[in-house]
Amino acid sequence: MSPIEPNIPLFDHSKRRDGTFESADFTFYKECDRYICPGCAILKPKHRNFATPRPDVDADGFILYRASKLECDVCALKPKCCPVTPMRKIMR
Repeated sequence: MSPIEPNIPLFDHSKRRDGTFESADFTFYKECDRYICPGCAILKPKHRNFATPRPDVDADGFILYRASKLECDVCALKPKCCPVTPMRKIMR
């Protein structure tokens, strides 16, 4: 029996073609569950505490790490990092 081939192509969004930073340009620190961007901002899965705790992992099994919009607004590397979005996000 042969392996099942997907009919839908899988896209690798970690590589960027627009000249902005790739996911590989960010450093992941497992012990504190954080990414650090080239501009030294911290990307984390939660920025506030909810009354009802929410899981970090979404329905598709991904964790979304976000930087602070305030940090991204003043960062000199924003045009190279997230020129069309308010802050940088990385899915893991």
